[in-house]
Amino acid sequence: MAMPEPSALPKKDSSIVARLQTIEGYLADAKRLMNAHPQDGLKVLLLPEYMFDRPLAPRPGMLRHRGGDVRQLSERQFHNIDNAMRDLSEAYPDLLIKVPVAWSKPIERATTQMQSLSSKGIDDETHPLHAHYMNQWSNKSTNTPSRREKAASANELGLSKFGDRHKHDFPDIDDNTRQLARNTVLTYFNGDVSINTIKSWACKKC
Repeated sequence: MAMPEPSALPKKDSSIVARLQTIEGYLADAKRLMNAHPQDGLKVLLLPEYMFDRPLAPRPGMLRHRGGDVRQLSERQFHNIDNAMRDLSEAYPDLLIKVPVAWSKPIERATTQMQSLSSKGIDDETHPLHAHYMNQWSNKSTNTPSRREKAASANELGLSKFGDRHKHDFPDIDDNTRQLARNTVLTYFNGDVSINTIKSWACKKC
């Protein structure tokens, strides 16, 4: 198992492309190490929390996001990262890669297939994931609760579990809520992906 050294992490004002390039460098280093020191068992590359979040505008003394910053990427950016990471995973097989992403998606689901594809940035038929999400839309359940209902239920469950002391982690879902913020871990192996959302909450600023 490997994790990058803190000094090797990209700065918080670096772009998504720069962060992907940094990960590609990590993978090349990991492959060299595995070739130099072959061992049995699963090889894992763990990337740190908020490896992908909204790049900060440069400012004096900037080290990290502050409390008032919006750090979530858009849904389109999230799927761009996923597509790029699938390619990297295929290029470095037999290595399990875990990538955290902070992003947000509209609280109201798309009502048409084209709206859904456009929100993900994959409405172009030549996009590698176009057919996948076309098929997902065609097979989606019509009985699934709305995102607003699911978010409200998750908030109620969180408050009942952790109490009012953590109310700031579970903001109310109201008519002004437009986005759901998400902390998601993408896990890749041989080009396949598993998507696990660790936390989801109403985002007033996204």
